[in-house]
Amino acid sequence: MSELMPVERVVERFRESGIKISERTLRNFARRTGHYRKCGRALFFTSVDFESLLLAMSAEPVEDSIVVSDARIASPMTKTQIAEFADRLDPQKPRKTE
Repeated sequence: MSELMPVERVVERFRESGIKISERTLRNFARRTGHYRKCGRALFFTSVDFESLLLAMSAEPVEDSIVVSDARIASPMTKTQIAEFADRLDPQKPRKTE
């Protein structure tokens, strides 16, 4: 199972690196990008969500990117890269052999 992290822990990880970010900012960003988990009112992250958040924070989006929400945030991954990444996350999906 992936490590589960509450919002507070993710904010703490950023602060440990010298990056000041509020819980509210992180929650809003995560909701806009879709890189979080939710159960009831609890919002939390897996290690994969955390890495995906970092990728979504890229300052220079790739040309062939997918625009999220109202075009303020773009994925740094191309559609092909996103599909390959999703395939790796699904252990039940058969792998293509070449």
